[in-house]
Parts: sequence; C-alpha cells; structure tokens
Amino acid sequence: MATRVARPPARPSSAPVAPLGVLPRRQVTGIFPALVVLAAAVVLTGVNMQARFTDAIAWVWVAAVVIAAVSVASGIRTYQKQSRLDPGIEAVLPSLGAQRPSRDLVRAVKWTRGWVGVPRKVTIRYASHVDDRDVRFVDQIVTSFSRRIGEEYRVLKHVPRRCLIVLELAPPTTPVSREQQRAEQVAKLLLGESAKVEVTTDPESNDVRKMKVKHDMGPRLAIPARRMQIEKVISSMLPGRWRAHWDLEGDEVTFEIRPPMPDMVLHEPAPSTKQLTHAEYKAFKIPIGVDEDGSVQTWQPSVSPHMLVIGGTGSGKTSFQHTVLTHLAQARWRVWVLDGKRIEFAGFRTWPNVELVAARVEHQVRMLHAAHELMEQRYTQLEEGTARLEDFEPLALIIDEYATFKARVQRWYKTVKPKGAPTQAPVLELLSDLARLARSAKIHMLLGIQRPDVEFLGGEMRDNFGARLSLGRLSPQGAMMMWDSPAIGVALPRNKRGRGVTLSAESLPVEVQTFYTPDPAKLDKSD
Repeated sequence: MATRVARPPARPSSAPVAPLGVLPRRQVTGIFPALVVLAAAVVLTGVNMQARFTDAIAWVWVAAVVIAAVSVASGIRTYQKQSRLDPGIEAVLPSLGAQRPSRDLVRAVKWTRGWVGVPRKVTIRYASHVDDRDVRFVDQIVTSFSRRIGEEYRVLKHVPRRCLIVLELAPPTTPVSREQQRAEQVAKLLLGESAKVEVTTDPESNDVRKMKVKHDMGPRLAIPARRMQIEKVISSMLPGRWRAHWDLEGDEVTFEIRPPMPDMVLHEPAPSTKQLTHAEYKAFKIPIGVDEDGSVQTWQPSVSPHMLVIGGTGSGKTSFQHTVLTHLAQARWRVWVLDGKRIEFAGFRTWPNVELVAARVEHQVRMLHAAHELMEQRYTQLEEGTARLEDFEPLALIIDEYATFKARVQRWYKTVKPKGAPTQAPVLELLSDLARLARSAKIHMLLGIQRPDVEFLGGEMRDNFGARLSLGRLSPQGAMMMWDSPAIGVALPRNKRGRGVTLSAESLPVEVQTFYTPDPAKLDKSD
C-alpha cells in the first residue's frame, strides 16, 4: 500500500499585498525626464568646450531649464490630480469586483480648469461577474464616488455589455436654504426617508411655497385619518397655512401654501322679472362664497334640499343668511323667516316675496305648523293626482338661531301645555318631519345654529342637511359633528368674518369666504 506523503505548507510571499481599496503609493513622474534633459545639457556643454561648434550654448541651457521645469511641474500636477482622484477610486473599488486595487479601473478623462481642478468626466470599469441589474449598484457607485471627491456626480451613460459606467460632474445647483432643508426633512419624516421631495420656492423671498412628494406609503395613506394627521403636522411644523392634494393612485402628494383670500366679497344678485319655472328651479343655485382657487361654491336645493349653517357670534352667519334670503327673494321664491333673535331680519319685512318674518315665539310656532300643513296638502294633491310637482311654487324656510328657538319654545310650551299633552313641544317633531319629507313638496330649509351639539341636532336631523357651512374656527368636537374629522375647520384664521368651510360639488370640504349682504335695517337711509 502506497504511503501518502504530506506536502509542506507554502511559504508566504515576501512581497506585501495591499488590501483591497488601498492603492499603491503614487510617484512623481517628471523628475527623471528633467534630470535627463539637464544631463544632456551638461554633456553638450562639455563637448562644446573641447570642440567649439556653437556660440548658442547659453540658449541651450535656457531651453534645458525650461523643459526640465515644465517636466517637473507636469509631474507634480499629475501627482496632485491622481491624489485628488485616488479617494474616489478607493471608495468604489469594493463595488467593482476587482481582485487587486488598480487605478486602471477608474480614469479621469476630463478635468475642470485650474492647476489641479476636479474630474469632470470619469470612466469606471467593473468585473463581468458583478450583478449590474440591481438598480442600487450604479447609485451606490455614484454616491460613494461623489462623497469622497466632495462634488456631485451623475451618470452620463451605463453600458452593461462593456461593463462601463461614465460619470460626469453635475452642474452647480443653487444653495438650499434652511427653510427648504427643513421642509424636505419634515416631508421625509412623515412620508419615509425614501420619499423624493421637489420643493418650489418663491423667487423673491425664497420662502417655501410648494412641495411635491413621491412616496411608497400608498396602503397606509389610503386611510383618511392618516392623511389628515399628516396635513395637520405639516401646517404645525412649517410656517404658513398648508393644504394637500393627494394622488393615491400615483403615490404622490402636493403640499402648497393656501392662496390668499379676500376679507369680504359683496353679494350682487340679479333680480328676476318672471316666475321661476320648474326647469329653472331644478337648476337653481344659491351662491355661498368664493373658495381659495377663486371658484364660486353654491347650494343647489333641488339636489341638497336643506342646508345647515353654524357659526358663533360675529362669525358672519346672519349675514350669510341675509345673502340666501336676498337671492331667493329676487329669484321670486316664497320665503318664510323664523327670526330667532327677533331683530336680525326686521329689515326684510317689506321685501317682495318675503311673506313671513316671525319674531315672537307663538308666531314662529304657527309658521312651522303652516309649513307642515302646506307640505301635507301638497302631498295629498300629488297622491290624488290633482296637481303635479311642477305646479308648486318653491318655498324656503329660513330658521335662525335654532337652539334659541328650541329653548324659547320649551319655556312657552310649559305655559300653554294642556293636561295630558306630551312633555315636549309638538312643533319640534313637525320640524323633524319637514327635514325628512319637505323636499318632495318643494319646501326647503336653511337652519342656523351656533354650534352643532347633539343636544340640538340628533343623527337623523343632521344627516337630512346635505348642504353644510361652518363659519369661524371649530373645536375638534364640532369638526367631528360637521365634517366627521377633528381637523377640518379647526385652523381657520381668527377674526375673519365670513370665513368658513363648505362642501364642494365633489362633496369635499373647501375653505370659502362667504358673500356679504348688509342688513337693510342697519343701512343709512340718508346716503
């Protein structure tokens, strides 16, 4: 049986092996040619002293010194250029699949002007076994090279067949302001570090005016509450008031500063000289106000039969109701008014088509009974076939300060309630019937209240008012009642009379400046 002899281990090579990523030391290349030129000048001078053959030996030395100086300077410049490029080469070598560090893999084809300058165009070659299909491969090379050189580079071309990448120096960019940096930082904190943020600034003040963000958080942002939270954080952490336009299908969102809005927009309706036809009634719209983009938002009673408007004292609620009344009366609608404060609609008592302005509680109760009786009468006519919907004139009920009216009715009802009667005033049930059924009888309501408390507006009552307007800044609880969101309408500017939120034609809440109509009773008749 043959005996197996073990071989001794191989001796380590005496030549040191540089670790990958560390290039061998660079030498200055112009010194040796300079010495050769000077040595040639010395030899030529010696020969000329033995056998004088020229008188221009001084010019020979001048030329030799110039050539030597240029050679040394060129070598020093080449050395400094390579020293400038070496950090970038060392940064990308681990990604190139090289066995040993080599300057041949990364070459600077062009340089910027100056004694040394920076590489303007660079060619990079990598090993054929490197997986260059990964999108992060090229990005990692560009990022590493740019970081070590200290300049921004971009990919000029990538030729996978030749395992070649060509980089070029990116054009200079304008300096990024602190405000822009903060805007990008906030956007990435909210939408992920991978989000791509495109910031637009004001050309004069350099303030951030708009941000377009491409993100990859689509499924999470499909939840409306999440989007509302992001909008609220943006407005809290960045100066100004912001709004957002979400493109959920394209995974993009655009944040922009809300455009300025006028503090007052006068209402100028055009009086009608003819009776409103049924076709005109179906297309009839009442202007609410001007939104942030300059579009007029409207209320169309034939689509949303009743409107709810809320707003505290001084918010512009009564002025808006004056606008609606004026528009309806001049369009030849029949108008009945329940004046909750007793004096806010006194100037409209003599207006054409304003048939009732009820100020006292017993008159207000009688008015609602009459409206309910009219609704029942019209339903009977429609049921019996003695009339069609087109035969009826539209009637508008404007009910101001519903909470005050309800409290007054309850107190009044205690004084007139007969024995055995229900504890709650029946007129309140009639009002609920009107909210549910009056649309089909061409009767429409505008109900005003200071705050949408559940105590005054239950779920069914509120849901019957499809058109809505909130004036002034809401509390989170009031915003939930009105808009099913604790963030909508809570950040409106203070002391802006007539500023509020309403529903657009797409049923989206939009900020508006409502039309202003002065109270006829408070106008100076001497002007």
